[in-house]
Amino acid sequence: MISKPVELAPNQSPDPTFGLMSGTADPDAWNEAIELLTRYILLRDPGQTADESQLTQLGRRMNRWAEPQERPVIMGRSVRWLATSAQQWWPSTVDALVGIDIYNAADRTPDQNLLTWTQVPSGWQHRPQPKKIDQLATYHVQRFDLGATVEPNGIRNTDRGPIEVQFTDGFTKKTSTIRFVLPAAFSDRRVGGLKFDGSLDDWSPDDLIVDGPLVRMFNRPALQRQELQVATTPSSVYTAWADENFYVAFKVTGSDSREMKRFQNFVDYEFRRAWGEDLVELLIQPVFGDNSLGPVLHLVCKPTSYWVERKMDPRQFVNPWQPIEGTAIRYAAIPPVDGPEWRGEVAIPWQAITADATKGRPLMLRFNFTQHKTLTGESASWAGPVDYGRDENFTGVLILREPNVPGMGG
Repeated sequence: MISKPVELAPNQSPDPTFGLMSGTADPDAWNEAIELLTRYILLRDPGQTADESQLTQLGRRMNRWAEPQERPVIMGRSVRWLATSAQQWWPSTVDALVGIDIYNAADRTPDQNLLTWTQVPSGWQHRPQPKKIDQLATYHVQRFDLGATVEPNGIRNTDRGPIEVQFTDGFTKKTSTIRFVLPAAFSDRRVGGLKFDGSLDDWSPDDLIVDGPLVRMFNRPALQRQELQVATTPSSVYTAWADENFYVAFKVTGSDSREMKRFQNFVDYEFRRAWGEDLVELLIQPVFGDNSLGPVLHLVCKPTSYWVERKMDPRQFVNPWQPIEGTAIRYAAIPPVDGPEWRGEVAIPWQAITADATKGRPLMLRFNFTQHKTLTGESASWAGPVDYGRDENFTGVLILREPNVPGMGG
């Protein structure tokens, strides 16, 4: 119960996030375990019989200590965004199929369990009835899908209220709740020119998809407490699009102005996370009208440069993330020279996103925005929590909106 091992099922691929579920992260649990073990040792003198009443009392304490250690650990680990009843360039609704990972830390195998939505943002609809899920195997992580529908008419771009999913143990009837942020927002066609200088003067509040703190990435103590943590500083992120480009602008704080004294034209990764300097990451994957997916594009912005790569077929590349060149991406920034604020604007050609000129413009974009602060080591994202910025399994969605769509005018 202290080590909380994770056992893989046959043909189950190891996931580094499973390591966050294992190992007890609560120092009080360790201290109490040592105290209980000490009391068991000192319960009787050598050659003497233990007092049965003390032994019974100690057993009860052990059971009380063990109960929270055996709680299941839950995380939102994947999402599929599917446009339904698409009418040329507009989805009538968007289905979200969310993959929930559940780790059974107990030596029993609860059955007749339930999984249900308990809180969703504006525009989301779901069945009120809980979903019955299969028996949980001891020390295994199992994934279960939970579906909901997003009504575009109900979306509010900056409404990033947390989603809550509740698991109910079929045997004890005790509940565990996980909270995560899975945003859906509009990205509107931009009418008129854009002064591309990093000042953000040409952007309006209607273009915002973030106006507040991002969601901090996974860490073992927060995950095991089932706690949703937010970044310590606010961020503002804007998006728009035109026939040629997809645009992203941002204003982030918490940067270290001293980092401007050094420069490197590559990105360091440690345990899959971008590391070592102030960074902004954009993860983009197109979703076309037939719900087919394009490639995953990863763009890392630094205060004075950028790095772009695309995920290739892992069966053909040892490292599937390969740098790409000649994409004609434009980047303008006002770096954090005199303070912690950093502003930037990016124009990404559609061909760099789709990698196929014959595909045309996508209907939606699977999207995530991540900031890493070297001053504090904090990493946080728009959709999350996630374990690293290149995680395409768990993203938000941007619906590309035309200003002349009936009832959807900006």
